[in-house]
Amino acid sequence: MKLQNIMKSILLVLFSLTLSTALTQKEAGIFYISMHIDEDLQNELEMTHKERNFLSGYSSSPHFPGSLIEKMRDSIAKSVGEILNADAECIYSMNRKGDTVYTIGLADELEGMPVERKNKAIRTHDKDIYVRLNIWVKSSGGVSVGLPNGTHSKLKPMIKYVLVAYNKEGNKIYKEKVKVKDFGTLKSVEKDSKNGEWRVKESEVLQPEDVFAMLLKAIEKFEMEHI
Repeated sequence: MKLQNIMKSILLVLFSLTLSTALTQKEAGIFYISMHIDEDLQNELEMTHKERNFLSGYSSSPHFPGSLIEKMRDSIAKSVGEILNADAECIYSMNRKGDTVYTIGLADELEGMPVERKNKAIRTHDKDIYVRLNIWVKSSGGVSVGLPNGTHSKLKPMIKYVLVAYNKEGNKIYKEKVKVKDFGTLKSVEKDSKNGEWRVKESEVLQPEDVFAMLLKAIEKFEMEHI
């Protein structure tokens, strides 16, 4: 009986601690994920007319499906929660029509991510911690060689991942970053078209799944170094 009573007491204490932790866990809102991917790592085909000034260029790059962008957001939120020991989620603003506002993919920024100003996020969302992430997927260097059949280039992609957190007063309370460079090489060839009017560049590029894999590697390294 004494042993049973001791076990019951231990279980009661553990349950109380778990409940207390759950009730006091902080909440974190991710108000901005700024993720940029260099065009050199995304453009599969680039064509530039040698003499024309109007409509003189064309390029194509892979499209990120919405389901993959959602996975990226979820992976970031899960990691932020573990890093800050908080219940983390992305938070969004609404436009006048009541639609959720996301990044729209201007220049080399990835679309579909939360985008809000810090002060407005603090004013409109009741959280304990407010988080911004700056993520860059870019080239860490490469080489180019001019040959009779065109210019051959190699690029080595890398990812930089920066997490910044603020309290309710807007003061910075946390900032850490990691870089990951151990990825493969992307090759490209640039040459004149057969009629000589266009300069054409064909490249191996990062597919959306490759970018997601790089993001997961950065998250893994961040957690290893900062938990």
